[in-house]
Amino acid sequence: MPPRPVLTVAKPDAPLEGRILAVATDLFIRHGYKAVSFLAIAKEVGITHSHVHYYFRTKLLLAEAVLDAYVAGTTADFGAIWTDPDADLLTRFTGSRDWIWRQYLRFNPGGAGGQNWGLLARFAAEADLLTPGMRKTLGATLREMDGFVEAGFVHAIRCGKLAADAPIQALVLQVSSLLHTSRHTTRLEGNFRRLDELLKWTYEVIHLAYGTGTGTGTGAPAWPRLAADPGLIRRHSPLHSPLGPSSQRP
Repeated sequence: MPPRPVLTVAKPDAPLEGRILAVATDLFIRHGYKAVSFLAIAKEVGITHSHVHYYFRTKLLLAEAVLDAYVAGTTADFGAIWTDPDADLLTRFTGSRDWIWRQYLRFNPGGAGGQNWGLLARFAAEADLLTPGMRKTLGATLREMDGFVEAGFVHAIRCGKLAADAPIQALVLQVSSLLHTSRHTTRLEGNFRRLDELLKWTYEVIHLAYGTGTGTGTGAPAWPRLAADPGLIRRHSPLHSPLGPSSQRP
């Protein structure tokens, strides 16, 4: 079995609170809320568990901080992908795919494996252990991401790239469902191939059924291959900052 990679990239001289958040995010994604302890977090950071208690009195407070930071980065990224006024649908689909691919690779080096890579789905599976506020955050985040996808389809219609009678709500349901369940698809398959093919097929069907631009009737534009090196993907991972996703924003 290959050694587990160190996924948190907080610098040793980064503020301790940020290092705790980075490690906690990693461990919550890997093992879920219930299985993670302050002792395990402290061991990874290289401190005593009393230091974790100093910044976060309870595990729920720490998990809430982790979730808020992760949501801030995730919604910022997907908002940029799906509401960019200069992007077409192919760019939006592959931008979403590449974002997920980067997260997947961080927890499944080499591009194969069924390790969990997403915090939202991980916490949603243990929602009964979370606070009402955290459950509300999870639901609001999924709805916000649905809104981003809808905005992307509305933009495509307004720009004349999709037919005016394209069933927006049905398209949003299809695409959002793929995105929301992407963690389960990769986990069950043990690789990324099936998710990539599902997104590709969905895009091609939408293009052929409702597209009005170049390639309609003869096939959709070529679907770009996955980048072999995650560093080639433009967007950064929410785990890429020592202080979590929000610290990457201006």
